[in-house]
Amino acid sequence: MRPSKLNLACRQADLKDVYLAFSKLLRAELRGVRKPLQRCQFRNFTDTARRRGAADGHPNRGANFEVYKKQLSSSLPTSWPTFDNLFAQSQPAAESEKVTIYGYIGSTRNANKNVKFADLVDPSITNACQMTFLRKTMPDGFDFSIPEGSPVKVEGFVQRRPSKGEATTPEVTVPMFGRANRDPSYEFVVEAIEKFNVFPDDIIVSAETKIPPEQRHLQIRTSHELRCALRQRSRVSAICRQVLADAGFDEIETPVLFKSTPEGAREFLVPTRQKGMAYALPQSPQQYKQLLMSSGIPKYFQLAKCFRDEDMRADRQPEFTQLDLELAFADRGAVMNIIEKLISRIWHKFGRPAAMSQQKKDEEISQFLFHKIPYQTAMGLYGSDKPDLRYTMFPIQQSHQRSFPEHFVRLMSSIERPIIDFIRVDDHFGVSNIKKFLDSPKAAAYHANPAGPPAVLHFDPSRPLSGLSALGHGFADQFLAETEADPGDTFIFQARQDLPFYGGSTTLGDLRRNLISFGIETGLLDKAQEDVFAWVVDFPLFKPIDATEPGQGGSAGIQSTHHPFTAPKTAEDFEHMITHPLKAVGDHYDLVINGVEVGGGSKRIHDSTVQEYVFREVLKVSSERVEDFRHLLEALRAGCPPHSGIALGFDRLMTIICDKESVRDVIAFPKWGSNGEDKLVKAPSQIIEEQLKTYHLSLRS
Repeated sequence: MRPSKLNLACRQADLKDVYLAFSKLLRAELRGVRKPLQRCQFRNFTDTARRRGAADGHPNRGANFEVYKKQLSSSLPTSWPTFDNLFAQSQPAAESEKVTIYGYIGSTRNANKNVKFADLVDPSITNACQMTFLRKTMPDGFDFSIPEGSPVKVEGFVQRRPSKGEATTPEVTVPMFGRANRDPSYEFVVEAIEKFNVFPDDIIVSAETKIPPEQRHLQIRTSHELRCALRQRSRVSAICRQVLADAGFDEIETPVLFKSTPEGAREFLVPTRQKGMAYALPQSPQQYKQLLMSSGIPKYFQLAKCFRDEDMRADRQPEFTQLDLELAFADRGAVMNIIEKLISRIWHKFGRPAAMSQQKKDEEISQFLFHKIPYQTAMGLYGSDKPDLRYTMFPIQQSHQRSFPEHFVRLMSSIERPIIDFIRVDDHFGVSNIKKFLDSPKAAAYHANPAGPPAVLHFDPSRPLSGLSALGHGFADQFLAETEADPGDTFIFQARQDLPFYGGSTTLGDLRRNLISFGIETGLLDKAQEDVFAWVVDFPLFKPIDATEPGQGGSAGIQSTHHPFTAPKTAEDFEHMITHPLKAVGDHYDLVINGVEVGGGSKRIHDSTVQEYVFREVLKVSSERVEDFRHLLEALRAGCPPHSGIALGFDRLMTIICDKESVRDVIAFPKWGSNGEDKLVKAPSQIIEEQLKTYHLSLRS
């Protein structure tokens, strides 16, 4: 029996339903596979999209060209309407008044077949507004499809939304851009929308996406915190310029193409087409600013780019910015005075809490307290030349104040006549937590210390000799009395060589700092709520050569602690510089904030004879290298006045202001990894053969 037409139609309808159901199931399965790929942080490392575009001959190129040509004939505004003015409570844009605004489109949400919504984020990616699309107001363009993140031009009018008791300006999360401010009292009814560009569908951005450094532009675009840090940086630089300009400083740019001179750090060389000739990128504007002092410029400053080929760390970049300044006829007091004014102004502006002083120095300086601590005191008490004075607990005590028993000294170290330093940690911390810290990977270096590992003794009255049996019968009670220890206190001992302090920290100083960090991380210690400023002063003028530092290349076995232009502090130190250089104290001062060295400065040698003597006789720099400084020596010889200065590490300063761990978080396009690579632009890049020939270079195999 043949099926009737009705049965055939029903059967075809069933097949159609089956096909649609199967198609829907297949698409769902494919989406299920794709979602994990979208979330994968490594997805954006592939070049699939580029290969696909190359293979299919860019099928959308013609359409994109037409859109771009149309945009060239349309004018963009000379001033951008801002959302905060558009929706200001006191005087909102007149309702039904036609307005044109620009920005980035957020995700589109369909309410029903006649209404849909989307967020529009302003060009600064700070504010957002809700756009309402009504079929009746844009009948021809209602069914548009524009990917989230695309820049658009929108025409329409503002209208008040029905009140639902919302806050005035709540913070909303826009997936593509992070947080933005939005006024829920108003909405923007769209009459026309035009796209300027389209955010590609092969770049997946969501709350789960971890964008790699190779796409730094997207890191900035999608991170509210990163954008805020960069804007904060701009505002701080403006304050610096304003404060220094008000104080009579002139902003003067100095060259970036300099020459190679042995100041103390490794340089970047820039080859030229002249065979065997090269520029060097400046480690700092130090020599140029001293030349300006001899040029009759009494107060100089600039936000300078500096370059040093150093090992990468969290607080270092091969290129960095420093606020550089110099004053003629000035000593350390004048420099400290202007820097304290500047830091106080910045801290007031951004509302950061800081320790206060009891009295003002003058009407322009706030009551922020700037401690002054000599280098030797800082090293002795805290084991660091940049002590974090927010945390003064567990100060270091030294064995020259008492004589430990010989058997205990031998137990601590095998080196000849060591000094035994120790810290006392109160019972609140707990000996079990101390041992947990010392057993952690962070403490591995202390156990491998050539001077011997740390030793821990716990004061427990219930144990023989109160737990201090390693000190011996005759010394344990004396030690407890001298240290005024309480039951439950724990002592950490560390041996070191009996040498003067010259470096940046001691082993016990590092251990103490990391122990305090461990205590804060585990909740044993409260995190400080105030910033603390300190000037560390009176550094050694010279120190023994460090094999890890280039130094000045002299043969005397010593190098300048700061740089070879630092003046001795007193006439006595000048005599020491001639007879016993390692005993000389330099007129050198560092600004330390929360344990971070933010800046360093000094009074300079302004006499050419003295400066040349330092090069030739103290540091034993070769005559050839001394001639590299001939320009500076001649400028000093030409009646250069006494002068002092300082340079603040602007990137480090911003990490403190923005509460960041790394300078990379306050720099738009930082370098990454141990090789200092710009992962976005792939720099440094391979030198090609033609460039080698141009600059008369060859590569060693």
